[in-house]
Amino acid sequence: MPNILIIGAAGQVGLSLIELCNKTNIKYIAISRRDLDIIDSFAVDLFFQRNHAMDFVINAAAYTAVDAAEQDQVTAYAVNQYAVKNLALCCKRYDIPLIHISTDYVFDGKKKTSYVETDSRNPLSIYGISKLAGEKELQNLWHKHIILRVSWIFSEYRTNFVKTMCHLFTKQEEISVVDDQIGCPTSAASVASVIINIIHVTFEKNEALWGVYHYSDFPCVSWYTFACNILSSVESKVSVDNIKTKIIHPISSSEYPLPAKRPPNSVLNIEKIQKIFGIRSMCWHLEIQRIIQFIYIQNKIEDAHAYNFINTK
Repeated sequence: MPNILIIGAAGQVGLSLIELCNKTNIKYIAISRRDLDIIDSFAVDLFFQRNHAMDFVINAAAYTAVDAAEQDQVTAYAVNQYAVKNLALCCKRYDIPLIHISTDYVFDGKKKTSYVETDSRNPLSIYGISKLAGEKELQNLWHKHIILRVSWIFSEYRTNFVKTMCHLFTKQEEISVVDDQIGCPTSAASVASVIINIIHVTFEKNEALWGVYHYSDFPCVSWYTFACNILSSVESKVSVDNIKTKIIHPISSSEYPLPAKRPPNSVLNIEKIQKIFGIRSMCWHLEIQRIIQFIYIQNKIEDAHAYNFINTK
């Protein structure tokens, strides 16, 4: 069984990885920003000197505040680009494969069909630009890498669209959500499963399967349609007395302007990862049911805050 290092252990994918590793008895070390500042190259070097007996490193750490990144560019680049450089250099020094999570936001969304791994990248926001810069650092520095681009991550952990909607359903009678941005909602648990699958295949077959891959759950929807699906699932699981929202209105992105531009189409083509690793895409409807039960029954909505595709004014 491989030993893995999980960086970004306090995020959605990191927490989902820890949960999966615990269930499947995979050996791991999980660290968050409190344990290691990956922006600090000296600290990263020292950490790897002491902890280099790893078969894989997973970088699930990222600066993901898309709108805040427009103002806080220094931090966005530090985490999404220069920290990746630090990790790539150390992984190269100790010959450890690095699995790095990237984003659909490296594309501009002008394509009419789904994006394949080799499509031209043209991010619209500082977040997307900084994530692309991180991809390039890794590709230039260390060939033993997997760059896994994912989209619209949600889970029972941290702040995300599903948790925000569930919170708003208890507060607002009417909600407006953008309907002209299309993508594939993807469970962090699915991403964790995909990563572990990649590790097992690579570790057991010892094949050079390095490169860029796309993964997302299905089906593809707009944020508005996604919100409507969440509300329907909530209504089937939760007492109606606890739900205030009666109407969700579709609006355009121009009606709800934000600091950072989003791609109108960020649908990822996942045929490559399906063919090479034998991975099957999950239906996000199933995960929504599980997460809603967790959120409402265990009352885990206290850290859900306004997500920037929703207008409650």
